[in-house]
Amino acid sequence: MKQTAPASREATKSKRLIPWDSDNSEPNGLTSMRVPLHWIRVSGNYASWHKGGKDRVGAVKTIYAALARHRITHRSVGAIDTKIKAIVKQFVAALKLLTEEGLLSDYLDQEDSDGRVERRVLKRCPYYRLLAPVLSKFSFHGKTPKDWTTCDDSEDSDYVEQEASTAVTKRKRKGESDERRPIKQRTLDAIVDLNEHDQTEEGPNSQSCAGQSCDPDAAACTEIVTIPRQDEQEEEVDGQECELQIKRYRVAAEKHRFEMEERRREMTMRADTMLTRQVLKSRRVAKEEIDQVLPIPKV
Repeated sequence: MKQTAPASREATKSKRLIPWDSDNSEPNGLTSMRVPLHWIRVSGNYASWHKGGKDRVGAVKTIYAALARHRITHRSVGAIDTKIKAIVKQFVAALKLLTEEGLLSDYLDQEDSDGRVERRVLKRCPYYRLLAPVLSKFSFHGKTPKDWTTCDDSEDSDYVEQEASTAVTKRKRKGESDERRPIKQRTLDAIVDLNEHDQTEEGPNSQSCAGQSCDPDAAACTEIVTIPRQDEQEEEVDGQECELQIKRYRVAAEKHRFEMEERRREMTMRADTMLTRQVLKSRRVAKEEIDQVLPIPKV
């Protein structure tokens, strides 16, 4: 029995790990990762989360309701808030790298850059290109990735207090006292990489629409707008221009074909007229009569 218990606990734990980027309820549906990413891209959304306090709580609840609309009900509001912090943490890390390399302006303008720098940026923030148009408008001067792993609005965030109490309970179960833990260690515990957050362990404190009613104000703002990337927009514009140019060529070709047919008919009629006049002349018909009956067509 002692040998099977750890294996049983490990199997139970593995069943609760659900990746954020592959939990879509439909084949082409959005995942737990894509919903907040698209939400951030909508103008004004990230600003409400960035303010903190009640604005942040409302923003997170909006994302929570949006997940529910996509039939994703296994994420808690606390997990969503932590995920956004991790995303911002990654963006700040990539921003710091570009600033140090002196490539921030070129990278934001999507100009050609060193492939090695590109790989380093995407390693720190895989969604940098997607986030930059929005997050680049906010000031992160003097910030480090570590500064974005904690929240300053605990008095307005019930779920933050709930998560904190849960974390203390887990540490006590391990025989550790929160007072004895160094401040540095407690801070490091709060830092979770986005790759580690791609899998979450759901417990009895997780919230879902099945267990509670969603905020009606938040549910009214849960339409997810898919914003195409800049390269997709450029491709669409180029495609429209090509289609318009093709239509112009077709109209010009049709007009030219019509003119050629009209010219061919005129030449055929002139040739027939001249041939008939020659026949009448050979039969000694007067020229005045021929001109009256079959005048020479004008070119």
